[in-house]
Amino acid sequence: MAYTISDEERARRAERMKQVRAQKKTGDADEAPCDLHRFALPDLEDMGAWLVERLKGRWGAVSDKNIAAFLRGVMESNEFLFVRTRNAVALAQAAHKPLEAVPFVEEIFVLVRNDAVEEGVQLYGAIRNWGESHGASRIEVGNMTDVEPEDVASAFGGRIETRVQCFAALRAYHA
Repeated sequence: MAYTISDEERARRAERMKQVRAQKKTGDADEAPCDLHRFALPDLEDMGAWLVERLKGRWGAVSDKNIAAFLRGVMESNEFLFVRTRNAVALAQAAHKPLEAVPFVEEIFVLVRNDAVEEGVQLYGAIRNWGESHGASRIEVGNMTDVEPEDVASAFGGRIETRVQCFAALRAYHA
């Protein structure tokens, strides 16, 4: 099942980011960053039900119990960056391609609630810093995100590159 955002929701989020940018330009914005920390077991109490529901939209054939078990499994893994703010959560993975000397980072998801897209952008900054600390050659973004591409780009110095990926489906997937 593809992860999509309705045009209405996309327009609402874009308007919210315009407001945030305007506030930053006029100095009306609260410049203090949101509390960003590694996702831990107590966070499952606060965000777990919401997060599992959002992930079921992408991986609907997987049970709630299996999604929660997966999330618990990546919390302490050094191969994953699993971080959150009050209203946003991100999961990224460090990986290697065969015969490549340096790792790359792949975004698994960056999700926001309560229209807090600016917190999602902050999480991309954390992914960037984590990737740099791992010596990553690139960060692959846009897999499952609530943040618009131009806002993602702002976390990477205003620039992201795109590429087309071709694939062949081997069997039908029924969520």
